Amino acid sequence: MIKIYLEDVDREFVRAANSQLSEYVESHFHPYDSLEDKQSILKSDDVFEEFVFDGLFPKHLYRLDKKKCIDTALELREWIKDSSEHELDPLKEYILHKILIILDQYDRDCDFILTNGSEEERESEEDEENYTLKDLKNFHFYLEHCFQDYDFDNAEDYFTYAIHDPNFEESTSTYLTEYKELVPWDIVKKYEEVKELRFMFKNLMKDKVNLLKQNGEVYENLKANVEKDKILISGISIIIEEGDTIIRALSNNHTEEYIVMDSSCFERKYGIPEHYKLEVRKLTSLSDSNTPGSITIFDRSINTINGGSNNRFNKNSTDYSTNLIYTKTDITVFDEIREKLNEAQLDQIKKVELLSQVDDLEEAVDTPNFIGRYQKFISSAADHMTLIGPLIPALTELIK
Repeated sequence: MIKIYLEDVDREFVRAANSQLSEYVESHFHPYDSLEDKQSILKSDDVFEEFVFDGLFPKHLYRLDKKKCIDTALELREWIKDSSEHELDPLKEYILHKILIILDQYDRDCDFILTNGSEEERESEEDEENYTLKDLKNFHFYLEHCFQDYDFDNAEDYFTYAIHDPNFEESTSTYLTEYKELVPWDIVKKYEEVKELRFMFKNLMKDKVNLLKQNGEVYENLKANVEKDKILISGISIIIEEGDTIIRALSNNHTEEYIVMDSSCFERKYGIPEHYKLEVRKLTSLSDSNTPGSITIFDRSINTINGGSNNRFNKNSTDYSTNLIYTKTDITVFDEIREKLNEAQLDQIKKVELLSQVDDLEEAVDTPNFIGRYQKFISSAADHMTLIGPLIPALTELIK
């Protein structure tokens, strides 16, 4: 039997209510019971499906999983009959509510053939404060007292409210997870995406990163959430573009660097602060795909890749590119870095260390060792980015 939501009601009254409710529900399922091949209802639409199951379920759910819907309706039928008290989940509440609405309308259309009463008697019974067994012949009794609330009937609206109002669930004490199957999948998907972003901005924006622009500008201590291939950055006042570099300092005095592959800017919406969503590649990941001695040049259209000495590949595009072939004698960035370091007011030991790493870095150009020495240098120079930041893009090109 199912729970009846009445105060100070004894178990016998609940049993009697479920017994009468079972009679009504059985009358609804009678056409289904008379069907010899009950599995046929799953194969095609027929008259039995139309009279018994059509309209009992959210349309999207019935279309996607007819068997689950029918099994749930039959389980509800069994629960009403048995002797254990059950609390209905939202889907079973939805089904029972639809059955009662259908039966009540049928009863009215057929001169109350099910309840053996009149409209006047029904209205007078509704005014009574203390329910008796006679009230169990009134469909309104079940519509009012078989359900703790009617949230199941407003689930789609509630999901829409929750998408736009981050405080909706808490302020209404309505938690929507158990109502998902009552709502079309695209609305549920949007709700989950928005809720995940809200959670991330509230709890996971713990990283601090530096942004190194391609023109050498450096922006420090930006609030972020760094993942493997994605970085969220709070705020949109700074322009972040494809090809920019994100640098994160780690607690072990090392740094991680990421190249921005795609940058998407989002205004404040659905209670989510304005932010950038960046698709990124870690520099070590980029270097893994390069063969020793080769350089890969990424342009904005991602149409041209130059490798080795002079090779070129174009995909669905006209070749307007220019080969860039580096030799050590052409590279001036190392001398520029040395000049910056020598002019700076640095601790002498630190200056010697950085200059030595610049020598090692220059020596490793066009070798597999370059990426490792590059990362070591960037980590050591992390506190001096304002000094050498404008020269980092030139170094980065040697990796690409």
